[in-house]
Amino acid sequence: AGRDGEPSDCILLYSPQDIVKQKYLIQSSTYSPERQKLLYTNLQYLIDYCNTNECLRNGILNYFGEEIEEEKCNNCGNCLSESEMVDITIEAQKILSCIYRARERFGATVIAQILRGSKSQRILDLGLDNLSTYGIMEEYTEATIKEMIMVLVSMDYIHMTADKYPVLKLTPSSASVLKGEIKVYHKKDLIETKQLGERKANIRRTVDLEHIEENYDRELFEKLRELRYEIAQENSIAPFIIFHDSSLKEMATYFPKNEEEFLKIKGVGTKKYESYGEQFIEVIQAYTENKGIDNSKIERKIIEVSRKVQGNEKDTYDYYLEGLSLEEIANERDLTVGTILRHLEKCHNNGQVIDWSRFIDPSKEKEILPVIDEIGTEKLKPIKEALPEDISYEDIRIVIIKNKIVKGGEK
Repeated sequence: AGRDGEPSDCILLYSPQDIVKQKYLIQSSTYSPERQKLLYTNLQYLIDYCNTNECLRNGILNYFGEEIEEEKCNNCGNCLSESEMVDITIEAQKILSCIYRARERFGATVIAQILRGSKSQRILDLGLDNLSTYGIMEEYTEATIKEMIMVLVSMDYIHMTADKYPVLKLTPSSASVLKGEIKVYHKKDLIETKQLGERKANIRRTVDLEHIEENYDRELFEKLRELRYEIAQENSIAPFIIFHDSSLKEMATYFPKNEEEFLKIKGVGTKKYESYGEQFIEVIQAYTENKGIDNSKIERKIIEVSRKVQGNEKDTYDYYLEGLSLEEIANERDLTVGTILRHLEKCHNNGQVIDWSRFIDPSKEKEILPVIDEIGTEKLKPIKEALPEDISYEDIRIVIIKNKIVKGGEK
């Protein structure tokens, strides 16, 4: 491709994480200090090249000392870009000012967090929330601020040190930006993409519980409750262990008639479907046929809500009530499964109802209980070592909580 004057395509794939990897490779090498300095210089050139808004072809020609005939090649991504260039001078001044007020001691992540007004423990412990630049760019996402920082690096207004943990420092040319003598521009679509990307990461799609509450079929709901009660009596278990009312209301809203549709109901997993699914589907089908209800014409109402990545065990319990698994709750809240278990255990100890059987396979529980009786619960490691590898520490903790076993193995 590209031989004999023929056109060719070249796609540049780049991520800021590439910088970290390349710097690590240089630092781990046995090259002389002089050679490492040259490699760092070349790496910074590539970083600037990836973030520049100037002609990409001319950048290559300039690197190899070739003569540049035209300001634009009208063939590269930058020259052909139809993105509107927006003035980010004010934002640039805020970023440069923050670096200065933080005494040029931190990297891009910390500077972005200061500007966003982050309440992370590190920011607070270092007293960075007392800086005058703290929170002055709270309307931007961290990714967007980092994008602007890298553009300023490529324009030589910021110098990024070639250390294991790169630090941002002002260059002499940054003074002209701070004084308003030079305007700074950047592509509008890149800023909007970063903004949208991070906001999407903080949004999850879920069923509209309010819509369900207002529209579920009361008569069918009562029939499903009766079936649930019969199954609970036959198996000597509490009704909510089979399905929560919220799941029954969703069934009475969308009338699932097969396995695929039934598994879309919150609180229904493969295990519960295999245990109870067909019985509930039979009741739903008989009811819809009798009433002439066609569920293919009923559209599932899905809404977007903010992820609760912060907060306390109440947020975790809210997700539990939606029927999510431990892994799903952990993913939604950006926490570990262990932390989610601790939250639910606290709810359990406070008298809130937790159906622990949702989270543990009965066969695993049968294997865990005798080992606990023999070893006790003073330490979990001996229990884990005495059990098959497929049984996790979380499984053991769930069994301990479910059976109300206190330290030492007493029930």
